[in-house]
Amino acid sequence: MKNEEALAYIQHEFIERFGESAEDCTDPEQTREALGVLTGLTVGLATKLVHQDARGEIYSLLLPTNQELMVFHCKAGYLRGGHSHDVPEVVLVLAGHFHYHKWLNGQEVVTEMYPGNCELNRPGEAHMGEFLEDTWLAEIKLGEHAGVGQWSTTDFEPFRQRVRESMK
Repeated sequence: MKNEEALAYIQHEFIERFGESAEDCTDPEQTREALGVLTGLTVGLATKLVHQDARGEIYSLLLPTNQELMVFHCKAGYLRGGHSHDVPEVVLVLAGHFHYHKWLNGQEVVTEMYPGNCELNRPGEAHMGEFLEDTWLAEIKLGEHAGVGQWSTTDFEPFRQRVRESMK
């Protein structure tokens, strides 16, 4: 399978096959299948450390489609995120355990996340991770404007404040 075909497959799997909500996105066999494609796609790509602080590290793999597959190592006891994006993204838990906070319809919704779980963030949905143990995540932006430098992030101050407090 060519890289472009693999990326299209991943996008299709996470949105069409897994469904639009986290509840539809927990089948371990489907997640393993998608991870297999991710693994095949990333072999041979350069991994770049793009950020490191007390909360952990963020790595970037630039795909041939000009999209980044981001891999996060998030340390227990910290919060990360507190923003939204103007494109959809999928977050996949590779290892660890955390609470995923989202701001939906004017209220905070918390989902418990474990390895194999994934979450679709629609454009404009504020999200934040609260890491209960060391956790590894994969994240990819989706859609026509998902290329590097084509999408934007908007801070959601109620969540950002909590992220900053977790770093004290």
